[in-house]
Amino acid sequence: MERELNRLARLLREIAADAGYAMVYGPAPESVAFCRRQYERIARRLRMLDPSFDRLPDLPEDASPGAVRVIAREAAFCVERTLRRMRRRSRADGDCLLTFFHRLFEPG
Repeated sequence: MERELNRLARLLREIAADAGYAMVYGPAPESVAFCRRQYERIARRLRMLDPSFDRLPDLPEDASPGAVRVIAREAAFCVERTLRRMRRRSRADGDCLLTFFHRLFEPG
């Protein structure tokens, strides 16, 4: 799951960059619509993976490039925060196991 979340976070950052480019250099209607559709697909997949992503908002059909950019960046931040929590938990579990083994094999 961690690998897929990394991939989705990267895609969200790319969507945010593309929407930012469209915002600065003039939006082509098809590029903004493509970014919006990609965001919706990724958000749907995130909701399937973890119920904590149910808070991700849907974008309206007429979303501006700026709105797409902001929402995609916020979603990427949420995914990265979830990944950091997962890594902390896995390290903490590993530390507990290491502590157990150190105590088990201590001399005396």
